[in-house]
Amino acid sequence: MRVLITGAGIAGLTSAVALRQAGINDLTIVERSAEVAAHSGTGIAIPPNGTRALAAVGLPVADLVARGCRLRKYRFLDTAGRQLSCADLARLWLGEQLPYFAVHRSRIYEALLEALGEQRIEFRSTAAVAPEALVGDQPALACIDGPNGPRDESFDLIIGADGIRSALRKTMWPDIRPRPLGWSSWRCVVEHDALEVETQVVYSGLGGVFLYIPIGDRQIYVYAACRETDHNGQPTGGQGNAVAARFGGFGVPRTLFEAVVALPDQAFHVGPLEEIPHEELTAAGRGRAVLVGDALHACSPNMAQGVSLAVEDGAVLAEIMRRGDGSIADRFWRRRQPRIRHVQEFTRMRDQLINKRARSALFQRVSNVVIRLRGADRLQRDAFRYLLENAA
Repeated sequence: MRVLITGAGIAGLTSAVALRQAGINDLTIVERSAEVAAHSGTGIAIPPNGTRALAAVGLPVADLVARGCRLRKYRFLDTAGRQLSCADLARLWLGEQLPYFAVHRSRIYEALLEALGEQRIEFRSTAAVAPEALVGDQPALACIDGPNGPRDESFDLIIGADGIRSALRKTMWPDIRPRPLGWSSWRCVVEHDALEVETQVVYSGLGGVFLYIPIGDRQIYVYAACRETDHNGQPTGGQGNAVAARFGGFGVPRTLFEAVVALPDQAFHVGPLEEIPHEELTAAGRGRAVLVGDALHACSPNMAQGVSLAVEDGAVLAEIMRRGDGSIADRFWRRRQPRIRHVQEFTRMRDQLINKRARSALFQRVSNVVIRLRGADRLQRDAFRYLLENAA
């Protein structure tokens, strides 16, 4: 079987690793960027369902955890730094069996590339597929264009792992576009000793959300987000100063703010939050094409499911192809759609709460009381139990 994978992000590379495990080795991978490292500048948290998926595709989870940081606590604070709740993540999620951990994103790429071995990736390359090529039972024709010029090739399966603005998705469903969530975000990694060992710390309230997570090697992953109506657009004094101006009134340790302000602008990943609404998709693909990762299910990051769902995609796709029989896209959609719906519905619910806390002092005070009463353990359980108790 000949397979084309468009995109060498985590979704595309994981799909390639999983397919090779399933005995499918005739892979062509194209990537628009000049190198894989172009995607790998931030940190990432991996909840237990993502840990399980990484293990399922054969990645060395113990090594990744060792190179990152095991997360044992999740602290939720108000903007002044007063704790509203604290979840014991190790107790909640099966102890050592399925760790909740954080790591620099580049470590995931390194593990994937090592697993791929000599597999070639065609950088600075794209693939175009005509809609009529996805109809019928014949192999699909794709035009691959790269440094050596265009060429036409036929494939038994085309996997669209080309991100939230997927060209393959646009070919199949031109009217489905990313939906703005109304928030802008900053993401960066700073060199800093862990402020709280093995703990994810989240500040939420008027002004937005600010969180930080240790990711190993004396590095801290920082994520900050505010409503777009509160965002002043392109900063004049640099991205670090923009973060400090927006979140400087939060009870975040001063030394961390100073480290963020000192970063060059190129160290930040800045942009709007968007999703691909599951309600607008009736399938994961068409004919011999299937979507994975953000091309299929981009969503708010508040459950840290972007990478976890993408890795699950690769594992499930390989399992389906190993078993054979029937339409790959149809079977893949039946497996993945319930999880995509669950994650998007929960992230929307969380975003609604965070949005109200960001714009209303009264709602913030009332919700502080509710959060204290319900407790972080219950809030975590409500969101993640389905993902752990049900197979991907």
